[in-house]
Amino acid sequence: MKQLITIKNGNKQNSVSADQRFDENLLTGCITFLDINISKLSIFSDNSQCEDSVNFIRVNGDTNTINISNSVGDAVDADFSVLEFNEINITNAKNDCIDLSSGKYYIKNAKLISCSDKSISAGEKSSVVIDNVKTVSSDIS
Repeated sequence: MKQLITIKNGNKQNSVSADQRFDENLLTGCITFLDINISKLSIFSDNSQCEDSVNFIRVNGDTNTINISNSVGDAVDADFSVLEFNEINITNAKNDCIDLSSGKYYIKNAKLISCSDKSISAGEKSSVVIDNVKTVSSDIS
């Protein structure tokens, strides 16, 4: 039986200055998953002050739920990954709610509210399948 892992982030001290959008390891996420396999992951993040609230880089697997509110940058950013998102709820992202690049992505359900840029951005050799998405008050839906 696979174990459910829940990660909560809400530390405003976990921040990047306005002129430097990465940390000492050149990572941009308050929470970064790098070169791993994940299963049934649940993430809760509020008030993240990083370029990306959650960043997936070369990650394979699936998430149970992702709930992010009040992100100063992208809420979810994924690069070079193969991921299945069961449920994503994002409120008040100051950039893209979801930013996907160079990978394969499947989103079952997403509710995206107040994205200051795009609700979902997909580019750079990405394949994206979305079953159900609701966007409200985003600059570009």
